[in-house]
Amino acid sequence: MPSTRTCPSCGANALAPARAPLTALPAVTFSLALVASIVALYRVALGDLGAVAYAVLAAALASFIPARVPTCAACRMRVVALPPPLSPDPPRGLKVAASQPAFTLFLVCLMLFLSLGTVAQVANVEWGLWYSEVFLFLAPALLFARLAGLDARRFVRWEWPGALVLVAAALVAVGNFPLVNLVVVLSHKGFDAAGLSWLVEKSNVAVKLLEQLGGARAAIAVSAVSLAAPLGEETLFRGFMLTTLRARYGTAWAIAIVAVLFAALHLDLVNFLGLAELAVVFALLSLRARSLWAAVVAHGVHNFASSVVLYTTSEPDKDPPLAEAFAWALAGAACVAVGVWLFRLATRERASRPPEPVRPLASPAKGWTAVAAVVALGIACLGLLVWKFDALASLSRLAR
Repeated sequence: MPSTRTCPSCGANALAPARAPLTALPAVTFSLALVASIVALYRVALGDLGAVAYAVLAAALASFIPARVPTCAACRMRVVALPPPLSPDPPRGLKVAASQPAFTLFLVCLMLFLSLGTVAQVANVEWGLWYSEVFLFLAPALLFARLAGLDARRFVRWEWPGALVLVAAALVAVGNFPLVNLVVVLSHKGFDAAGLSWLVEKSNVAVKLLEQLGGARAAIAVSAVSLAAPLGEETLFRGFMLTTLRARYGTAWAIAIVAVLFAALHLDLVNFLGLAELAVVFALLSLRARSLWAAVVAHGVHNFASSVVLYTTSEPDKDPPLAEAFAWALAGAACVAVGVWLFRLATRERASRPPEPVRPLASPAKGWTAVAAVVALGIACLGLLVWKFDALASLSRLAR
């Protein structure tokens, strides 16, 4: 590994030290941006389209979050090196990807989801889900990395970890499913006790909407939540954002922040804790495996299990009795224990390897070609959805 002062691109001994801790200014601006995002989510839950204004405010605040990056004075290349997986904190002298605009990327994706994603899903639910995950989550994360002059595949850790690792990750997800269900049941009871049962009813709107789909439409919807959603959301959160925030603030802070933002993006205040628990599990799996695919598989297994419950139970929007939820959670905990043991065994060799630096690409400017191509394709696909399913008429009915 190169010294902390040597540029891995040109070999010059001209790197300026740069590691941005969680100081007062970024902490305050991030807090204000997060508050604005939460207000936006609340107004979405009330059906108020003015939420977009709060999302814009949050993005403006996030743009002022400072971070420094190691830059070579000789060739002007930014240098990235990743810390070891699940280390307590990145070493102080390590050159890291601390300046990547993780918060701005999140708010860009949030605004795209609230605007273009709404139009696409109003046009057609199942194809709208595919559109949102591919063009509004997956594509922005990869393009942000590419425009920063980074190897996007390595930066988000798209590295094959081995079949046994993925099997173990799937087993952890299966066991964790009833644990998340218990968290959701307890959360629902808490909202009911606080007199906020109307929020619980609103959180079930999406379930009822998907429940109405049948045949081919249901199959497309299940493929969207089991394939497209894990790939798009994991690339954004456990790929780009976790890598950047871990380098900037350390492992614990990064996992916590990404978990909060992941839960917030789902626009579901009632199930917030369950979503945050899932985010923590996915983050730990991806970091231990040094591969995003562990989180993608676990996410896909969880969503597929949710789809099976949705389409095979008579009343999927009703919570099971608390005693039954506890019994399933105990069985799930045993399954998680076996999955974790197998996962640690399968990742022992990968976790012991020294970290590899993520080197900048030779020509970052070529990323604009990819941006233009993705934007053109995204506009074409959205236009096709709007034309095919007459989304403008549906939006006008919603506006009334």
